[in-house]
Amino acid sequence: MVTSIESSEAKAGDALHAVNGAGKKVEVTRRGYAYDALGRPTSRTQAYPQQSVSRDDSFDYNRRSELTGAKLGEAPYAYAYDNIGNRITAQEDAEHVTYAANNLNQYTQIDTDGTAFVPEYDEDGNQTRVRTVTGIWKVQYNAQNRATRYESEADSTHIITCVYDTQGRRVEKKEEKEGASISHVRYVYRGYLQVAAYDLLAEGLPSLWQIIWDPTQEIATRPLAIRKDGSFLTYGWDLTKNICETYTSDKGFLSERYTYSPFGLVSIEGDTSYQPLQWSSEVYDAELGLVYYNYRYYNPTDGRWMRRDPLGIQSCVNPYNVVENKLTQTSDYLGLVPQSSLQTPDGIRVALKIAEMAGSGIVGGVTAKMLGDECVKPNTFSKPDTFEVECTRKCKSKKEGKTCKDTKGKGKRKGSMVCRAGLLRNTWEFAEWVEKGHDCNAAKCDSCCESVRITYASKP
Repeated sequence: MVTSIESSEAKAGDALHAVNGAGKKVEVTRRGYAYDALGRPTSRTQAYPQQSVSRDDSFDYNRRSELTGAKLGEAPYAYAYDNIGNRITAQEDAEHVTYAANNLNQYTQIDTDGTAFVPEYDEDGNQTRVRTVTGIWKVQYNAQNRATRYESEADSTHIITCVYDTQGRRVEKKEEKEGASISHVRYVYRGYLQVAAYDLLAEGLPSLWQIIWDPTQEIATRPLAIRKDGSFLTYGWDLTKNICETYTSDKGFLSERYTYSPFGLVSIEGDTSYQPLQWSSEVYDAELGLVYYNYRYYNPTDGRWMRRDPLGIQSCVNPYNVVENKLTQTSDYLGLVPQSSLQTPDGIRVALKIAEMAGSGIVGGVTAKMLGDECVKPNTFSKPDTFEVECTRKCKSKKEGKTCKDTKGKGKRKGSMVCRAGLLRNTWEFAEWVEKGHDCNAAKCDSCCESVRITYASKP
């Protein structure tokens, strides 16, 4: 039996090994990457040594780092965008698509090899007529802009309804056809992570699955394993958290292999029984052909969200775009924030704050005060960077009723910093430090409370 799974994740590649009961290590998966000067993946090799299967992929980008071309094995993909990121044309393998968009960045017509589809939207910008790999659906939304009802345009008796809790999490999904219930599932969460699902139609309400998330992440976004049908399956993922494989828990054999188009259309080989986490380690709704990200549904057929960004244009210029068309370089967290800018625990905490505000109806500008004074550097931490800290302090005397002569001060600190990767979180190390201005200790104060504003400037 398999006693452990080892994963080596680095920018150069990702190797996965299964360790059997005798302690023998067997390589089951390998992914290798090459990057350009801007850190964008230009090629990828995926290999499954036990099955003697391998594939070479390549990627191209424009000056905005949007994905413009890819070759996945022998399948060609190409994309052209307008100056705000809406698609103009797309070639996905043998399929050719053209798009027309209005001033609200909503697609008004999509032509696929001569067949026209006209999307529709409500006054809040929610897409109410959507085409996916499973067909055309009419969609209804509640007052919080959550999709609550999907009706198949080909069969009006085929209906999927969704129920959400007070935190906006989808807690139930029910599928009906010709008035009969096909499935009715109840979901259980830890925070925004789905950890279990239960069958509400079966006697005894049995569990459909339980999901285990990576405990080494301070805020987990990566699944480790799923228990379904009485057995565990272990996950394998790529560098943007897409589930690429599942492995059996007894011998570490490959159970399922997932491959994706550049924008997330999935193909499955092996045991095709449904398991929920696929693209970006998010829940894939097989009935709808959509990916559920908690705050929004993503349609991989069009490569965009079905509704605007809850934070509006303060979060991104194009509120329907998914991670600015940079899906080989980054992933999204909760349908709100591209995770390339949130790779530290502090950054993910900010994402949770943003999610909390969006759930409370707070939109628009996000200030440091609203984020609980979390300060996040907006890019990677591979090189030293210059910074400036503006520090305001208020001091209290050791003796009750007395105050320091200099009770308030304001100064600036300047220097450079390097971020060192740690096991559970990254830590700052200061290479240089210059302090000017007020010092509470020099005033012999008992205590100081401090508010800080940090400004970062990346070093080339």
